[in-house]
Amino acid sequence: NIPFNHEPQPTHNYTPAHTYTQKHTLLLMSLTALYKERQSAQLAQDRELERRRRLAMQSVEAVTAALLDGVNSGVAEVFANQRRIEERSRLLQAQTTTFSKQTANWLQLVEKFYSSLKELGDIENWAMMLETDMQAVASALTYCQKSNSA
Repeated sequence: NIPFNHEPQPTHNYTPAHTYTQKHTLLLMSLTALYKERQSAQLAQDRELERRRRLAMQSVEAVTAALLDGVNSGVAEVFANQRRIEERSRLLQAQTTTFSKQTANWLQLVEKFYSSLKELGDIENWAMMLETDMQAVASALTYCQKSNSA
């Protein structure tokens, strides 16, 4: 059972150099293809992420604009109400000042009227006292006249 070509059989598992290089080249090409495929997938994923980020930003901007519009309209309404309140407050203050002056004038008139009534009361009282005194004088004169005639 001796081999025909009389070449010694290798006792170890060495691969010929050209076979090793082919396997190495195939492995390298596979790794390169995997790397390129991964880069392509990563690029596509990055693009999708950026697209979603832009959509999210647009949505946030739309919500922010809507909220600001709501707040701004509320602020504008509050400002308009504040202006109306201030105008009405000034008007009320002017009316209050006018009413206060009128009230002071009325109080003066009432006081003058009361003083006049008091003077009338004093005059009436004086007149009644004068009448009483006159009646006393008339009675005394009548008594004197009756005493002199008798």
